[in-house]
Amino acid sequence: MENARGRPRIAPARGVQLRRVMKPQSSPRTVIVAALDHSAAQDNVLEATAALARTAPDAEVHVVHVVDAGAPPGNIAIPLTETERAGRELLHRAKALLAERFTGRVAAHLAADVPARYVLQLANDVQADIIVVAPHGKGPLERLFLGSVSQQIVKQASCAVLVARPKEYAPVPEIEPPCPKCVEVQQTTQREQLWCAQHSGKRVRGRVHYQTPEPFGIGSSLLHPTP
Repeated sequence: MENARGRPRIAPARGVQLRRVMKPQSSPRTVIVAALDHSAAQDNVLEATAALARTAPDAEVHVVHVVDAGAPPGNIAIPLTETERAGRELLHRAKALLAERFTGRVAAHLAADVPARYVLQLANDVQADIIVVAPHGKGPLERLFLGSVSQQIVKQASCAVLVARPKEYAPVPEIEPPCPKCVEVQQTTQREQLWCAQHSGKRVRGRVHYQTPEPFGIGSSLLHPTP
């Protein structure tokens, strides 16, 4: 939310239940809510939001930063004025970055509340079509007891949620690395061709045997791999 000068206005914490608002089917606009924090992943959120906004019809973007009003005990208290200043700077930077990549409407929201709750409430209030969040940045122990904001939003949101992860294809034991020749073919042909000569034919990874047992009830089909 913004005041008369166009600056994000800090909102008090609210302990209200989420209100489900059905968006009229005839509305052509696409509403995107981008949840920001001070982590390094915020740039991924903004890049993903801008990419969505450029392709969506009549897109409207709401960037939101929430000062956690329910910080765990033992954390060093930071004056609200300092966190508000940092939040305003974060939103100002976000709006400037989005303005370079997207020409539609961008609104900024600054609040002091429980982050997941406020983001979900805002998404309901503006009838969002999608929420963009960063991946969790907490350690395993903290995430076990507190959960992450992203996880809570994914579980409780009434619309689609995009987790904006950086594009990093690190080696995974179960996944083979891309074929260098295939990558070269994709680059030189501008992806008109995807595979090199070696991989352009069909490759059989395994065999699957279908067996239909005696019917019972409506019927069923069992899928058995060939030994």
